[in-house]
Amino acid sequence: MKFFLDENFPPLVAEALVAVYGTLHEFASAYSDRARYVSVLDPELMPMVSEAGFHAIVTLDRQQLRRHEERKAIFDARLHWIGLTMNGPAGPDGIAWLTSSLLAALPHLLDHYPSGPQVYRLKGAPNQAGQVMKATPVWNDQLERLYGAG
Repeated sequence: MKFFLDENFPPLVAEALVAVYGTLHEFASAYSDRARYVSVLDPELMPMVSEAGFHAIVTLDRQQLRRHEERKAIFDARLHWIGLTMNGPAGPDGIAWLTSSLLAALPHLLDHYPSGPQVYRLKGAPNQAGQVMKATPVWNDQLERLYGAG
């Protein structure tokens, strides 16, 4: 499957997905290919993306589904729409969050075989420390009392 990452995604996300999936699937950023997709209005962008052989557009722009002209352009271009709400951090942590959110969802998305274009609303990966890990000291007072100083 060939995925187009809209210009609201940092190009590094596409690079990370390519590093994981290699040649199994293609991922390209709007900034790839001499940035010919940057600043193109969505109704004109969708046919361009489809004509370039992409199967899906990945975006943070939820408004595309609310604007009739844009949603119709997605449908007419026979593209799957994959949306993610940006509620993650900014900067490098944001790139990691976007990438991990897509990596967590892609196996399930790829196992889904629809008969036509689909809307996929992805839930972002947990981004708070307590949601993804628990940290405890290797050695603490309780272990000191139980085993001594070592």
